[in-house]
Amino acid sequence: MVDDILDQIQSEHKIIQNIFELILEEPIKDQQQQSNLFSVLKKNLLPHIKSEEKLFYPLLTEHSDTKETALEALEEHRVAEMVLKELEQMSPSDERWIAKLTVLSEFVNHHIEEKEDAVFKGARDIIPQEERINMLQSFAESEESMKSTM
Repeated sequence: MVDDILDQIQSEHKIIQNIFELILEEPIKDQQQQSNLFSVLKKNLLPHIKSEEKLFYPLLTEHSDTKETALEALEEHRVAEMVLKELEQMSPSDERWIAKLTVLSEFVNHHIEEKEDAVFKGARDIIPQEERINMLQSFAESEESMKSTM
């Protein structure tokens, strides 16, 4: 059950990790299927990143206790977006495509683990439960808006 924005973010992390697993678990021979799954990954990951940057991280950068970890997370988002763009420019037939996607998956998984530990703890300390609940609707609307333009 999703109770607040932190629960929603965590739920989406699982979806993103599952998509990476689908692509990488047993590299798919069909390049069209790889392209399709990569499109699903982008359609889930990019709106998630942008919505976090718009609604979640600004609150954390305002507090000295969470500012450093929030700024690091924002930089990690930029790196992930850069690698996604590189992958978009490549074909799944390129021998480096799976390698690059594997590195991105490991990077994103590390980011998720770090965020769900340190960043979420800080967020629970500085963002009241009621505000986290209220943020959930705005977060979902932001993501849906971005997904519809992709």
